[in-house]
Amino acid sequence: ETTANIKATLKNTRQASERANRMLSRVTDVKVTGGVETLYSPSEREYRSSAAFRLASGSGYADIGVSAIGDGDRFNFLLGRQLGEDFSVRAGVVEGEAGVGAEKQFGKVTLGADAYDFNAFKVRLRGEVKLSDELSVVGQSYGVNRRDSRDAYLGVKYQF
Repeated sequence: ETTANIKATLKNTRQASERANRMLSRVTDVKVTGGVETLYSPSEREYRSSAAFRLASGSGYADIGVSAIGDGDRFNFLLGRQLGEDFSVRAGVVEGEAGVGAEKQFGKVTLGADAYDFNAFKVRLRGEVKLSDELSVVGQSYGVNRRDSRDAYLGVKYQF
């Protein structure tokens, strides 16, 4: 009976160790990138700054950040999944409201859309052109589906 107990304990220990190793390999494979951007709206005559971090592992990622820094500080937290090399989907908090979105890459150009604030239903469209690994030109429009709140912005993003 003691031998059977020792064998069972060793088997359970090995299984727990294998699970722990799988979990640790996921944690050590996390890639963290960050970015800051400043956008300007000529029609609104205002600047809008944002900062965000992306934690990516395998085909999954989490985007965590703040937009409209200094002007309401809107929180963003999105969990996403890469579906192939150039397309991803995401869901979470967009501009402080529940939302979903998608993103498609075409070489150095990335196009994205997010639907959020389902009570007032808003759509945000975004385009980004990479000039280098660190620098991009960004165009973004908020509330494209609403006549009363169509705001278009153009600016730069620095990624690190």
